[in-house]
Amino acid sequence: MSDAYVATGAQNVTTTDITALVIDQGSSPTKRGRIYYLSAAFAGGTPIDHVQGIAVQRTTATGTATPVTPVPLDGAAAAALLEANENHTAEPTYTAATELLDLGVHLRSVFQYFAKSPWVIPSTANAGIGIFLQSDGSRTDLWNFAAEWEE
Repeated sequence: MSDAYVATGAQNVTTTDITALVIDQGSSPTKRGRIYYLSAAFAGGTPIDHVQGIAVQRTTATGTATPVTPVPLDGAAAAALLEANENHTAEPTYTAATELLDLGVHLRSVFQYFAKSPWVIPSTANAGIGIFLQSDGSRTDLWNFAAEWEE
């Protein structure tokens, strides 16, 4: 039986695309992860009628970021094997043409994704899935993200 985990991340929109949250294998992969839930919500700034571009894509390197400790959904579960990182100062390496999701989210709404088929993270060193904010150069809002997965 698999254990389930959640990690959250926060990021301000900048003048370039910027990653908000990455779930990845780290340097010692041992188990494939399956992301089955994702949420995104506007968390700070002036809420106006504006749509924020958000994309989810496969990664092959984490970049430089703040580690986030994944929380088990079952308090008796072991620590997560996958890693989570937020607030990137150096972008991860994204795999070309591997968009899993690409959409616009209105500032006055909350986006939730429930996977019919989970996004699978292969058991390859540093393989992962990143969630990033697409910049249009006009906003600097804070966004919060959450991802849930099994491993």
